[in-house]
Amino acid sequence: MSKVKVCRAGNGFFVLKRTAVMLVSSAALLALPVQAQTSDDEICDAVAFLSRSTMHVRQHGVSLEELLAAHAASSTGYGGQQALVQAIARNAYEEPEAVDEAGKSQAVETFGEKWRKLCLADVPQP
Repeated sequence: MSKVKVCRAGNGFFVLKRTAVMLVSSAALLALPVQAQTSDDEICDAVAFLSRSTMHVRQHGVSLEELLAAHAASSTGYGGQQALVQAIARNAYEEPEAVDEAGKSQAVETFGEKWRKLCLADVPQP
């Protein structure tokens, strides 16, 4: 996954939010398969990728409102999965923002794995 650009401003750092929101919007467009032949593992991998991307921007200061606005602007690209995209985004913002990069990375991976497991549990077994 591409890294979000971080710039120095005054005494602190800030995330270029437009870049971060565009990253998640692009990830969502690429992550959610729309073909019926896609395997369950591929679908759940895409859900995990979208979840990690969403948590990444959440951990780097993008507001929920900005993220949802970007998703709404790109809603035609989700193959009918807008409700899932919104649920992932809202769930990401229920989690606290970590204080250091190691914690942020762990939060991203944990969140992606959580949603992958939820997806796999929701897939009917043969």
